[in-house]
Amino acid sequence: MAALCMLVLAGLLILYSTSAYNGQIKFQDPFYYLKKQLFATALGAAGAAIGLVPEMVSAGTAHANDIAVFTAMCMCWSGYLSTHVGMMSALKVPHLTGKAIISHTIGGLCAGVAANLIFQLVSMVL
Repeated sequence: MAALCMLVLAGLLILYSTSAYNGQIKFQDPFYYLKKQLFATALGAAGAAIGLVPEMVSAGTAHANDIAVFTAMCMCWSGYLSTHVGMMSALKVPHLTGKAIISHTIGGLCAGVAANLIFQLVSMVL
C-alpha cells in the first residue's frame, strides 16, 4: 500500500512538473492539469474504497454506522472538482474555485458527522 501511494505521488509530481508551464500559458493556472488528475485519482480511490466495503463488513471491521458515514460523505463529495471548476468559470470568478472546494470539503465532513449522530439517534430509538 505504501508503495502504491508513493507511485501515485510520484506520478502527480511528474505530471505537475511537466504541465505547469502549459497550464499557466493556456489557462492562467499552473495547477490546471494537476487538478484534473487529482479528481481522477480521487475517483479511483473512492471506487477502490467502495470495493473494500463488502470484505470489511464480512470481516467485522466495518459496521452499519461506518457505511452510513461513508455514504453521506461520498454523496456530498460526488462531482467535487468538476462541479466547482465549471461553475466558477461559468460565473466568471475562477479565482474563487479554491474557496468553493474548501467549503465543499467542510460540507462533506459535516455530512459524515451528521450521519453518525443521526445513525446513533435512530439506533437508540429503535
